[in-house]
Amino acid sequence: MKNYPLEVKRLAWVMKLLLYDYWRGLESLLGVFPFLDEVEMSLLLEWCYETSKQRVTLANDLHRFGYGVDVPASGSLIYAARAVLDIVESVGGVEVIRTEFRHAKGESSAGYRVMFDFYRLVGRGRPCGSEKPAIPILEKKYGMSDSGLRRRREAFILETACRIVTGSASPETRGRKRKSPAVCIQGSD
Repeated sequence: MKNYPLEVKRLAWVMKLLLYDYWRGLESLLGVFPFLDEVEMSLLLEWCYETSKQRVTLANDLHRFGYGVDVPASGSLIYAARAVLDIVESVGGVEVIRTEFRHAKGESSAGYRVMFDFYRLVGRGRPCGSEKPAIPILEKKYGMSDSGLRRRREAFILETACRIVTGSASPETRGRKRKSPAVCIQGSD
């Protein structure tokens, strides 16, 4: 992920936050469930911060993306939530993201299917470690190792973020290009 532009990394991070830690993340990205407002986002960030898995990652990610936020300090969670929602707005708003996710769902790409199955069986804001029983099911279904499945899921999220930033995937957003699609060809680590 290190070779992608900052805007793509930020958006991918927001999508992962929703897909991995919010129990209605995919539904909100598809438009089936309302998107989080500032207060709900701050509660999600607080929950993420309090889990041992996310404790350092959230603060580090916000700092890395240019938001000088001391996450556990009082009042800063609202600021952090505003920063996350600003990332969504910077790419055209939640409707642009929803359009791309609906387009990906309609295409039913292998990356979307892996991401969807991870979300259905593993994600949705479950406590750390609860994914272990589901991994063998996914490994058998896709004939891939755990690390291969995770790479496929991460690649789908990054590719979707790139399409959103460039406006290069679905016919509904194709005309709103802001960056060259070449930003997505730079690859990941």
